[in-house]
Amino acid sequence: MRILASELSPSQRAQLAAEKHRGKPWVLGPHVLERAREKGLDPRFVLDALFLGQLVEYNDEERGERRTLWRDRHGYCVLLDLGSARVVTAFRNNRGDHHATLDKALYHWGGVLDSELGLC
Repeated sequence: MRILASELSPSQRAQLAAEKHRGKPWVLGPHVLERAREKGLDPRFVLDALFLGQLVEYNDEERGERRTLWRDRHGYCVLLDLGSARVVTAFRNNRGDHHATLDKALYHWGGVLDSELGLC
């Protein structure tokens, strides 16, 4: 299921944020390092997105992995695999992008149960 953060309850967003900050060290996977180098991403902003970013979406469609996307105030984004504590990828999204091309059919709408997010 793929769901935008705006469709989650405040407590669900807080629980996912707590899981992100659970104290287990995050591992930067080879893909994220390659993407950062290719795109000329400043590593400091990638870390800001990791530690200070706001939740954008939750997704468990990729091989059953529980992934969350976080974006900081500069548009830097990180995709995290909550199960393995791995930073999957990083990119910079234009701050003025209002996602006119967002395919809404890919997302679940109308809220979700905690158990569906693995938050039990």
